[in-house]
Amino acid sequence: MPLHEQATAAQDDRPSPRLLREIAGLRAQNLRSRAPVVDPSGDAVVTMTTHGERIRLVWVALESIARGDILPRRLILFLDEPDLARPLPSPLLRLQRRGLEILPAAPGLRVHAKYWPYVSAILRHELPLVVSDDDMVYPARWLRVLVEAHRARPELVHAFRAHEIPCLDGALRPYREWRPASGTAPSFAHFGTGVSGQLLPVALLERLRDEGEGFLESAPTADDVWINAVAVRNGIQTAQVEAQSRNFPFVPATQATGLYRSNVAGGQNDVQLERTLAPEERERICAGSRPAAVRSRAAPTFVTWGRFTDNPWQDIIETGVRSAGISTIDLEHGASLESVLDRAADGLAVHLNWTAPITQRASTEEDACAAVDRALAEVDALQRAGGALIWTVHNAAAHEPINPCAERRLLEGLAERADIVHTMHPRTAEAIEEAWGIRLERQVNIPHPSYLGVYPDEMDRSSARSALGIPESRTAVLLHGTLREYKGLDALADGFLAARERGADLHLLVAGRPGAGFDAAAFEQRFADRDDVTVHADHVPVDEVQLWHRAADVLVMPYREGLNSGALQLAATFDLPVVAFPCMAVEQAQDEGWAVVVDPARREWLLDGLAALPSAARRRASEAARTRAPEATAEAFARIVLDAIATRSRPIDPTAVAVIVSFGSAALIERGLTPLLSRMRSVIVENPTDTAEHERLMAVADRLRGDLIEMPQNVGFGAAVRAGVQRALEMGARHVLLLNPDVRADAPTIERMLERSLAEPDAMVAPRILTPDGRLWFDGGVIDWDRGIARHRRRDEADRALDWLTGACLLVPVHAWDRLGGLDDDYFLYWEDVDFTHRWLAHGRLVLEPGAHVVHEVGGTQGSGGKSLGYTYYNARNRMLFAARHLGLRGLLRWSRSAPAYHDELLARSGAPDAAARARHRATAARGSRNGALRGVERLVRKRPESND
Repeated sequence: MPLHEQATAAQDDRPSPRLLREIAGLRAQNLRSRAPVVDPSGDAVVTMTTHGERIRLVWVALESIARGDILPRRLILFLDEPDLARPLPSPLLRLQRRGLEILPAAPGLRVHAKYWPYVSAILRHELPLVVSDDDMVYPARWLRVLVEAHRARPELVHAFRAHEIPCLDGALRPYREWRPASGTAPSFAHFGTGVSGQLLPVALLERLRDEGEGFLESAPTADDVWINAVAVRNGIQTAQVEAQSRNFPFVPATQATGLYRSNVAGGQNDVQLERTLAPEERERICAGSRPAAVRSRAAPTFVTWGRFTDNPWQDIIETGVRSAGISTIDLEHGASLESVLDRAADGLAVHLNWTAPITQRASTEEDACAAVDRALAEVDALQRAGGALIWTVHNAAAHEPINPCAERRLLEGLAERADIVHTMHPRTAEAIEEAWGIRLERQVNIPHPSYLGVYPDEMDRSSARSALGIPESRTAVLLHGTLREYKGLDALADGFLAARERGADLHLLVAGRPGAGFDAAAFEQRFADRDDVTVHADHVPVDEVQLWHRAADVLVMPYREGLNSGALQLAATFDLPVVAFPCMAVEQAQDEGWAVVVDPARREWLLDGLAALPSAARRRASEAARTRAPEATAEAFARIVLDAIATRSRPIDPTAVAVIVSFGSAALIERGLTPLLSRMRSVIVENPTDTAEHERLMAVADRLRGDLIEMPQNVGFGAAVRAGVQRALEMGARHVLLLNPDVRADAPTIERMLERSLAEPDAMVAPRILTPDGRLWFDGGVIDWDRGIARHRRRDEADRALDWLTGACLLVPVHAWDRLGGLDDDYFLYWEDVDFTHRWLAHGRLVLEPGAHVVHEVGGTQGSGGKSLGYTYYNARNRMLFAARHLGLRGLLRWSRSAPAYHDELLARSGAPDAAARARHRATAARGSRNGALRGVERLVRKRPESND
């Protein structure tokens, strides 16, 4: 089934309490009911097939049909001969006594066993056939709705779920691009699926019988492909019985096997469609299809930047993305993104899954750094075009780093740029910061999935062991995956030999291609004369993965490191418990009871681990795999792709213009504000420093398509903001967003602030401000009028009225700016936002939007090394200026008396390293207070007009 189907199924496969109650009711029905499951006057026949382990749960689907509003005339379960030869589960025997027919199916029919034995056995069909799946809990209305639709239009195929087949230039699009059909109109371009049940009319049953067993050659694993092809061939259309496709709940614990990987992700449905459909049938389908070109032109695009062939993890997420209506493109490692940038207008997300090829394919550190620069330049071009970068972080560092300096440079660059950082372990950010000192922002954690239904799983333990020559009595331990030094193969060899020396009946299996630097020949030579070791130092084909895992009893992971492990999830997929060395990757498996962590210092670690495995470990591994089904991961990943595209591609209200003042801050703006400013209009005002900085800032402004104003000299913050706002007004701004360069803000935060401002037009709006480590830094400002201190509101003051808001991130309606005349140039630097926002209280409100958060690298514009003398001077000076303006002469005198205490506070903030530096700061503070008081008195004496307020 296409992945839109898989994604919905994933939700259903996580049993809800309601579903569990429903199944409990069906169990009670099975135990107690004597009511027949068929009606001799019924209007349809229902058939089903199952196999292997699924036989024990097929009764759930059958009982759900038996509780229906109407009953079928016949209810038939087809089993192959080996399954019929085994004792049937008691629930099936009870259903058989109530009228269920359990009949043999010929060998080799596979999925076609659900309908072909019945179709081929009836010489003249009189009743429609409803084909059903063995893993569904059908609603009571299920058969009634299908039969009623058949009565109204007996010539059609009727299905609860159908796909619409898209065509482009007369050719069918790949199966993975098919979307759910909508509406109930019949069409040759509607492809019915049996998963939720479909009714085949008598005319189609006759044609299917006449076609014979051609499906064995053209569509051996795709019954829906064959049935739909025969229908189209004979002029029979398909219609959904309801306007929307229906997904019924899966029976829990039935999704461990399936044809998803080969048919959908592996493209086998397309192969079988190609073999089955004749040209005239394709023409008939496309005549009824809406043109794919019309729909796909506006579809967003997902680019896998660095595609490994035959990689199941990438298959899973790509198919999930397609299910969300997003087209996909694969690019090789190191390929330029230029070829896809024109798709950004319709939405573009690029996924960087593995970074190692960028740095590790270079022969020298210099070449690696050049490769990093090229990769980051590609990301910059992507984001300039409006595309989003999604970066998946698998581990804290490359397992065997070759160019660590280049790797650091790459990780830092990606951490700054990524629109979404996808992690699979909840402690990834902690591990990255510990290893590199790099903080990850914009994280989304989606755990590594299992591979249920992805790999073929048709082999049992006995046949796998026979193929590998392993005695049934031996406990087989497996290491699977690329063979690398960090995986501890030497420790594995020692642990295995120690166990054998102590009489343990073990067999060692090692399967995987050698990684760079691993001496596979030496490892194989170590066991050359042993019959209890099997080493396959080569790629393991997809269809042979089951061979190694079904032959094994335990997976071993003597890894030295790792946050995540595909091998671990593959073990769960095949119900294998795990013995491992301590690493983050196995922590959850250990908590869930299917992994044991051992002491790597002990040579007998393997014996220790095998002895410690709980008896229920295999069952718990199976349960863990079901809770991390790949369909759920696919759906979750598709959501973050859509979020990333939406965040990048949807512009913020163009009447809101950001104004940023830069004083040597080009790097800060580029690092922290690029994601936001790429989506809104902006004005950057430069208080100049040097030519190199000016060139950097011009490049940043060009990249962001923002306006750049170069002031002739450093005119101070207030005057620079005034120049920026004037330009914003010329651009038609109705809201001005004041931003510090050292703030990191995202678009949803600013949009929430805009919504609040539109709802309260008389308000200036600010967000809550956090430090980079997540602590609350600003939750509104208050003034201690007695001591002359403007400070941040404390946690216990949440109900206290605001006296001021910081200009680090402040949304100002233009009418408020005009009313106040903007910032007061006289402040030059510091306290101007306190003055500006406090003045607004005479005309409107100050609002802190609790749903909006930004991150402030406090003091980032000043760099490291403590506060400057300018910081001390202007804080002391402007405090006195504020007092004169708002409190008059008496207030100015009162604040003058408390100035020494304020100087002490400034000294404490300064971080002055020695007595001489502290003396300079203290003298500077005194000079600032004196000059501020004089300037304040001058203004009072001159009674300078106070703007417009």
